[in-house]
This record gives sequence, structure tokens and C-alpha cells, in this order.
Amino acid sequence: SLFDYNTGIMVPGALYDPEDENSGNYFQHGREWERLCNVEFYEPEDNSGINQLCGLRTHGNRTRKSSAKGMKFYAREEYGKKRFKHHFFNTTSIKSFKHLVLKPYSILWPYVGVQDYVASRMALNMGLEAPNSRPVVVYLNGEYWGIYFLQEKLDDHYLEDHFGLEPEQCNIVSGNGINGFTKEWNLEVESGEDVGFRQMLDGLEEADLSDDANYASLSCLVDVDNFIDYQILEIFIANKDWPAKNFRCWQTKDSQWRFAFFDGDATMLDSVYDVLGNATYVGNNLWHTGGQSTLLFRRLMENDDFKQRFKRRVDELCAMVLQYDSINACL
Repeated sequence: SLFDYNTGIMVPGALYDPEDENSGNYFQHGREWERLCNVEFYEPEDNSGINQLCGLRTHGNRTRKSSAKGMKFYAREEYGKKRFKHHFFNTTSIKSFKHLVLKPYSILWPYVGVQDYVASRMALNMGLEAPNSRPVVVYLNGEYWGIYFLQEKLDDHYLEDHFGLEPEQCNIVSGNGINGFTKEWNLEVESGEDVGFRQMLDGLEEADLSDDANYASLSCLVDVDNFIDYQILEIFIANKDWPAKNFRCWQTKDSQWRFAFFDGDATMLDSVYDVLGNATYVGNNLWHTGGQSTLLFRRLMENDDFKQRFKRRVDELCAMVLQYDSINACL
């Protein structure tokens, strides 16, 4: 079968079609396409690291067309070890990981290399949930394969590692663009369920958040301070592949929704890009943004208190965390 990215379903067909650039086994998803491999990691200073069997899958979306593909590694008890135990990242004290990702240095976005790495470091420096990462040199079957970025996988195990949450406690919802046929926002459940998030979006369609009572009610559902920081970062780095895509939010059951940053490959590419217009776009003709994906931000901007909080936070962050020397210091 082939995966149709417009409809989000598997369709009958050969695994590889020379007439279809989106075919091939590297476009397949799920546990059934996981393969056993041996992964070794060595620190350059002292040769400490890991050497263990684990599961391997292809990672990414459009990058699957590239020869330098992204890879996901899964530690499982059936392979010998349930965790990758090593202090991979100097930006966190965590030394045990269930899943890891390797992202190639250069992908399909023009001139992309360090953008995702830099943007993720900025997000972490702001206190946002984002994957810790580091550059590494990769060898496949002994052959030099270039520079990649090793990073955490932003999933339920990330929340387990960073917040001590059991996976069954968490709801994680992600956005995967605008459906080419229905023009609806493709929302996917990464963990748990998305009923609460969809209900919130439905309510926002008619909500008047200029009314302080309605604004207070929404503030019980959304971590507003977290959302402000998340929006400011995405706007500051001019993400051209957002907000309908590369969107992820999470909550523990019945708590506020928080917004996590990941995949900054399409950031910091265009100095004149109208990113605020993108973040408030109300149409449905762009694959990376649409009225549903910008609805929360647009509705919140109707409230005077939110607008003032947003403006003050922009000034604070641009004077501190997003100031040039601060960004340079966190890399």
C-alpha cells in the first residue's frame, strides 16, 4: 500500500512506483515497518556511550525523498534494553531515553542546516517544551554519512522523562497541514485523545473573547503564558512551515493545554516574510496554515488584556532571551 498525504489513508498499490516520487518503503509508517539494527554512540572525549540493538524507522515527511533520510530509534526490552542510557545532551540532566531521532543536516528546504538546532535551543532557553539536540557525525554500515542532529523525540515518553508523567496520563495532539480535499486542518492524536482540543476549537468559532468572562473561561483550558511564548517564538523565527504543520500541544487529563516547539527546519529563511500575516491567516488555500490553525491566536487577540500581555512579553523577550548575545550564548 501507499500513504496518501492528502487524505491521510493507505491506498492499494506497489511499494515503489517509478512514476510516483512519494512511493517506496521509506514512505511507510508504523511498527510493522520497524527494523532491527545495532546503534553505537561514542563521545569524542572519552569514548563513553552506548552499543545496543534497537528498532529503526524512517523519520520525517518530505525528507523521506532525500538520500540523507531522518531516522528514529526505539529502545525495547525485546531487543535487549528498554532504554538508551547515556547523558547525550548537556542542556538537560536526563540520562535515559526511550526514543531518539537523527535528523540530517541538510534537507529539502533551501539552505537549511542549523535552523532547527538553533530554534530548538532558543525554545529551551525560553522554557518551552522542545527537543534537546546536538550535532553528531553518522556512519551507516561503516560508511561516512555526514553530519546529523541527534535529538529527543517529542512524544509521551518525553513528557514522562521531563515531567514524571505516565504515558496514559497524557493527551498529545499534532497538526499535519491542511487537507487538500476537505480544506480542514489535519489534526492527529499522538497519544490519548483529542476530544477536548477539538471541543475547544469548536467553541472558539463563535466565542467572543473580548468578553472578559469568556476569556477567563478559555484561560482555564489553555496555559496562556505558555501560548504567548510559543507564538512569539514561532513569529520571531519566521516559521514558514507552521501553524497548521509542525504544531503540537499536550495536557495531562483535564489540565490546561500547553504548546511544544519542534521542527524548525523552515525557520530563519526569509527576512521579509509576513509571519504575523501567516499566524493570523483565515483562508484555506495554503497547505501550512489555515483558519482553524490560527483560530486560537486570532480569538485571543480580540481581548485587550491578552494583547497587552502579548506586547509586554514581546518587549521582555526581545530585550533578554531573544537578544542576539543571549541566543549566541545558548548555542
